[in-house]
Amino acid sequence: MIGAYRIAAAPLGSIPAAPGPPAPPATLTSAWTTASGPAPVTFVDATNPVTTASFITAGSYTLRLTATDGDLSTQDELTVTVDAAPGNTAPVVDAGLDQIITLGDGAALVATVTDDGLP
Repeated sequence: MIGAYRIAAAPLGSIPAAPGPPAPPATLTSAWTTASGPAPVTFVDATNPVTTASFITAGSYTLRLTATDGDLSTQDELTVTVDAAPGNTAPVVDAGLDQIITLGDGAALVATVTDDGLP
């Protein structure tokens, strides 16, 4: 027969792959995101697994790291608790020990005062 082709059926699992170049290696990428928290989080480099996160509000934050190879992905989370920065507190005063003196004598006053250095 001129111009005719013979087609043979084969089980699906036995069909050979088409020849060609091998698949390129997967590109691994990662990304930090904020899953939850009271305010936005800033990452120095959100695509680097090793980075620094900065916070502007105290509270509990859940940060998520996601990694993908272009086909499959996975993620893990961690919790960061940000305490409020210490504010100005009242000075601490100790007037010293109670004393008993004789009339006409002076009382030696030895006191201490400390402060946190904030206005």
